[in-house]
Amino acid sequence: MRYRKKLFKKNLAAIFSNLLRTYFRKGPNAIYFTMERPFITIHLRGFLAAMEKTL
Repeated sequence: MRYRKKLFKKNLAAIFSNLLRTYFRKGPNAIYFTMERPFITIHLRGFLAAMEKTL
C-alpha cells in the first residue's frame, strides 16, 4: 500500500509539473505533495511567475 501511495505522488507531481510547463513555459525545480484526508498540500520549489520576477 505504501508503495502505491508513493508512486501515485510521483505521477501526480509529474503531471502537475508538465501542466505548469505548458501554461507558464517554465516548470518548478521540485514539487512535493502531502496527502492527509481531507487535504492535499502542494509545495512548489523554485517557481516564479513572470509577474513575480519583475516585482
